[in-house]
Amino acid sequence: CVCREVEDEKHFLINCSLYNEDRDKLYQMVTNKSKNFRQLTKDDQFCWLMSSKDEEIIYAVAQFIHTSMERRFS
Repeated sequence: CVCREVEDEKHFLINCSLYNEDRDKLYQMVTNKSKNFRQLTKDDQFCWLMSSKDEEIIYAVAQFIHTSMERRFS
């Protein structure tokens, strides 16, 4: 990662600038489901994403993780 932060799950999913392009795609889809998502705190965004029971959200988060991990190790 290009950041100088600890790369934990929250950093990976919410903050790391290396994954901004893929995160923007995820957030666009998420905001269609939850209009106030971007107004949540970073902690609340992470909790919301990780606790969603919506199959589309679960799939989109999984796709983000998969794509980001491919980018990281390529």
